[in-house]
Amino acid sequence: AVFAIMRRTGETPARIAERDQLTQVSDDAPLRAWIDEVITERPDEARRYLAGERKLQGVLVGLVMKKSKGTADPKRVNALLAARIPD
Repeated sequence: AVFAIMRRTGETPARIAERDQLTQVSDDAPLRAWIDEVITERPDEARRYLAGERKLQGVLVGLVMKKSKGTADPKRVNALLAARIPD
């Protein structure tokens, strides 16, 4: 999609991606904010996940992806969620 727009408009790929919100968010601050929102909105799933029910990680990542409109870096979201589980 970016390439087609680039050919049609002459804009740079970076400008197109930024304008159309196609860039991936990997900065921890917004990712943590989205994770916190998901945990607040889904307390039962969050509690079970934090208690060690690992299968819920995919559910929580999916909710973060939905909240971020697909812009969150899923690998980074997984890492941040995993870091919240106590050893």
